[in-house]
Amino acid sequence: MTKFVNRREEILKMRPESIDVQRYYNASKELKQFLDNTKPIYNVIKTFLPSWTNPPCNKASEFFIADQVWIKYDARGNIQDMVVVETKLSQSTCFIYRDKL
Repeated sequence: MTKFVNRREEILKMRPESIDVQRYYNASKELKQFLDNTKPIYNVIKTFLPSWTNPPCNKASEFFIADQVWIKYDARGNIQDMVVVETKLSQSTCFIYRDKL
């Protein structure tokens, strides 16, 4: 992202009068600042669903990979809360390969 912002700045120096170039440069700076302050986004989290009758987990059916996991951190960076979202549009929606892992 730094390279992108630097390139926008170079273009701005070549065409400082252009309103569009100014807007692109300012937007790229704002986006970089936002991304620099954003916690990482996890795209695959394998979640353990413990068996009530036979722990520890050793069956593939006791794991799933959530579609989304929203994590709330406290000021110290510790996990404070978590929301797991698994979306199936209907009961007939098939599981994909990664849901069966």
